[in-house]
Amino acid sequence: MDTQLIQINGKRHGIGILKFWAWQSRAFSSGANFIVMGWLMFYATDTLGMPVVLVGTLLMVSRIVDAFFNLPIGLLIDRTQTKLGKARPYELAIIGMWFFTWMLFSMPGGASLLVQSIWFVAFYTLSSSICGALLNSGGMAYVIRVFPTDEQRVRLASLGGFVGMVFGICISIFFPVLVNNFATSPDRWSQIVLIL
Repeated sequence: MDTQLIQINGKRHGIGILKFWAWQSRAFSSGANFIVMGWLMFYATDTLGMPVVLVGTLLMVSRIVDAFFNLPIGLLIDRTQTKLGKARPYELAIIGMWFFTWMLFSMPGGASLLVQSIWFVAFYTLSSSICGALLNSGGMAYVIRVFPTDEQRVRLASLGGFVGMVFGICISIFFPVLVNNFATSPDRWSQIVLIL
């Protein structure tokens, strides 16, 4: 990690090991959430018995809602003035993202198709369209303020991308094994997502 030290006007500016790994925790969590969401269609159709066309339509509705939330969220972040800065408070959206993802995978198994559809759209929208947009929209503003030089940002992106890729590969291997061995009911899916 010594390669992360950068000379600027004769002064050493580095990312530092602790700062690097703390920063990557967000990428790890977002990547794991992305992988879990990749199994959503399988969960909804095979475990809950929802029709494939309905699930696809509900995902499309959520993405349309997402389009309407992005501009107001960008304006909100742009106008935020706190002691923590412009974008740092929105890093807490990762907690909401995981909570709503867990709720999405905690859908009651015996619920009617209408209840399942409402549950699906509500929690998918809250997880990806609201919390995901807050987290991702504030990300660049946060990076620029925490890492003031281009060299730091490039090193963070390249090293972080590699570490994130390795972590994503591990989760991509680990999660399907959990699903295959334990995801026999909606309750089990909820437990697996909660553990992750």
